[in-house]
Amino acid sequence: MVQFTTLGRSNTKISQIGLGTWQFGSKGWGYDRDFNKTDAINIVHRALELGINLIDTAEVYAMGESERIIGQALKGYEREEVVIVSKFLPAALRPSAIKRALTKSLKRLQTDYLDVYLIHWPNPLLSTRRTIKALDELVDEGKIRYIGVSNFSIGRLKKAQELTKHEIVSNQVSYSLANLKVEEKLLPYVSNSIDYLEVPESNPLLNPILDVIPLQLLSYYLSVDKGINPDLPRNLSKTLTVD
Repeated sequence: MVQFTTLGRSNTKISQIGLGTWQFGSKGWGYDRDFNKTDAINIVHRALELGINLIDTAEVYAMGESERIIGQALKGYEREEVVIVSKFLPAALRPSAIKRALTKSLKRLQTDYLDVYLIHWPNPLLSTRRTIKALDELVDEGKIRYIGVSNFSIGRLKKAQELTKHEIVSNQVSYSLANLKVEEKLLPYVSNSIDYLEVPESNPLLNPILDVIPLQLLSYYLSVDKGINPDLPRNLSKTLTVD
């Protein structure tokens, strides 16, 4: 039975297990070889049938194809039934670039708003203040509901929390049996200051279902008959432009 928690200080309920979609559309993960679009859409439908309402994606995933697949998969579902999380590239931290990136993501996802929009990676060359200001404006405009970050250290997370007039509701980081570093400082900190620590999808053997934080349920766990290549995608360095 899927358990739920609330997102930030809101009344928005999210399943403690979510669906990560990095693999969708990515040939580096075996797309079009070991599984296809129909399989991916069926995975989304099965997740929703099981009670999972949190779906995580990003514009960089298969150069936007993951978002397109999710948009197609959610046709016929009430928008309010699903909490959609997406992320924008670290090269797009300028306010105007963030807004353009969001517009494209919304078009691919076939929705008018995102529930949570994450800074995929911090960019030390660009102003965090301006980035957060742009995200605050998007919340005020109703184009996103909540702000999140990804791969942020405690220092960067604290700064983002100080700068926003809303709240930072999630920090997506690497956490697995092979990488327990977040348990030293970050996990204790977010336990008291943030309601949602998200673990990105990777090899399922490295992401056990633990009780300490909500984890994403990967497409591996829902695709019973399809083997997905665990090798990392080889085209991530080439995905700086997403249409």
